[in-house]
Amino acid sequence: MATLKFYSYFEVTINGRQMHGGSLSTPASITVGDDYEVLRQEIATTTTWDVWAAGSERLGSFSFAWIVSDRDVYLELTVDKDGDNGVEVLAFTIEAGVPFALANDTGLANYTVDFAALTADVIDQIRIHNPDATNAAKVEVLLFE
Repeated sequence: MATLKFYSYFEVTINGRQMHGGSLSTPASITVGDDYEVLRQEIATTTTWDVWAAGSERLGSFSFAWIVSDRDVYLELTVDKDGDNGVEVLAFTIEAGVPFALANDTGLANYTVDFAALTADVIDQIRIHNPDATNAAKVEVLLFE
């Protein structure tokens, strides 16, 4: 086992008011396993990269994920892709140069409005799409067991 230290901080000045959050000196600590994967891909224009799927990759799950791209890309996370509890697909835009991190692979399947009903599950598929019709996107994904 290893301890991954994750630093998260922001600062902004809006209309003369300074705001900040997080810490550059005190990290969040996440326990991870001894295995990891570093996945790098140049995603062609308007193309989707099937980054990772539980059961078909060396890592069957992850405790921490880090994703960064040099271009705006779409991130798709699928919970319960086999449909045992109810497939849930979540999609986000990852801004160029702004890392996206997940502190675990926990997901919720079969949930209802206001979380009245849900089933704990895991993210079991990661896909990234480059919507740019002109430029390829260089993407790096680090997954820690």
